[in-house]
Order: sequence, then C-alpha cells, then structure tokens
Amino acid sequence: MASSPSAADTVASPRSRHDRLAAVLAGRWGDWLSLLAGAMLPLAFAPFDIFPAAVIAPALLFMSWLDVPPRRALRRGYLFGLGMFGVGINWVFVSMYEYGGVSLPLSLFLTALLVAFLSLFPAVLAYLLARLFPFTGASAAVWRLAVVFPAGWVTDNDGDSQLILLPRQPCHARPRHGAP
Repeated sequence: MASSPSAADTVASPRSRHDRLAAVLAGRWGDWLSLLAGAMLPLAFAPFDIFPAAVIAPALLFMSWLDVPPRRALRRGYLFGLGMFGVGINWVFVSMYEYGGVSLPLSLFLTALLVAFLSLFPAVLAYLLARLFPFTGASAAVWRLAVVFPAGWVTDNDGDSQLILLPRQPCHARPRHGAP
C-alpha cells in the first residue's frame, strides 16, 4: 500500500524556497529586478508621492545584491542607477531643451551622459559592499544593511535625520532654521 504524501511533505521548506529564489536572482532576473527597482524609486517623490516605493525599491535592490559576486553587484547597482536617474531626472532635459535653447540631440546626449555618470554612484556602492562583505545568506544581509542604513541616515538631504518610514511634513509646514 503506497502512502500518500502528507501536507508537510508537499509544502516546500523555507530553505528550499530561499534556494530557488536565490537561483532565480543569480541570473538575469536579478538584473531586471535592479533596473525595475531603480525605475520605481522616483515614483516615491512628487508629483506621484507613492511613498511605499521609497522602501520597496531599495529592499528589492538589496535583495538582488545578496549572494552575488562583486562584478555582478556592480552591474546591478549600475542598472539600478540607470533606472532611477533615467526616470527621475527628465527635468534636466526639459530645462536644457525648453528653457536653455539647447538643440534636441545635444540635450538628449547631455542628459544621457549625466544619467550614465550618476549611475556610477550606486554601482560603486554595490561593488564595495560585495567586495568588503563577501558573506552569503543571512549574514550578508545583516552586514550590508548595517553599513547601508546608517549611511543613508547620515546623508539625509535636509539634515533632520528622520526615519524614512515616517511620512514627512510638507516643506512649507516645517519651521525655518533660525526662525522663532
């Protein structure tokens, strides 16, 4: 008499799910995920104000950086930057072409050059994290996030160092520095 598999046998263990996810992200899907996460991040800002994107996009990026060699992390950081700056700085093109009187080909070229240059920053960060913390699994996540989160906290753009998970007040509602 053959025994039927129990429910516990048919459900994949958490470890095997992690292994399958890691295998998928180790290939080209992780590269696409990085590009998509970068393109999603500007949606957290005006005029869209989809604030969960500010948390989800970096989480997807950090997930794509786990268990990859430094060169792959460099590529994924660069792809993230291409997506983020490619979507997020279209105003530079508008400023040059509409208001600056720069020709269309030159303004497109200069904007693409700026996007390519700015994309080097997340790429170098990814490379350094993968190179300096060559751990795998959960230890990599802990060590890399222990470096990245404090860096983001310190480099907050307006110096008030709030948690990024909390909704911010509009700029006009904040008290001015030195004002009573």
